[in-house]
Amino acid sequence: SMEAKAAGAQRLLRLCTEVGPLEEISEHQTLLGVISRELRENAKRSHELAVAITGIFLCLAHFSQFHGALGRHQAGEATMRVVEFEGKRAKALQKELKLTQSRLGTRGSEVTKEDKLNLQREERRYQAVLERQ
Repeated sequence: SMEAKAAGAQRLLRLCTEVGPLEEISEHQTLLGVISRELRENAKRSHELAVAITGIFLCLAHFSQFHGALGRHQAGEATMRVVEFEGKRAKALQKELKLTQSRLGTRGSEVTKEDKLNLQREERRYQAVLERQ
């Protein structure tokens, strides 16, 4: 399940915050291949998984001796795709929110309680996306 994958990636990220296991992790070609593929295929489905895997890659990227391993598994490309996707998602939500706000503004006193609740829901959703990024 996606939750199990995210939990596993988060555990691996905790290991990567220590310098000791980084070399062994960087030499484990299967592991790097799997997490890189998971990032490419599932980043849009699970924000937690994407954050954990990009965190793993970030920990490895701090040391130049691991850059080759990251490059072989296209970690940089996969990470940039996640960053681009999250940016586009935030822009789309912001545009949707502004459109809703302007629609309600033009309706003036005709705005219903349900309209106001929908706007508040969209605002909370937008804030949640910004906070996660």
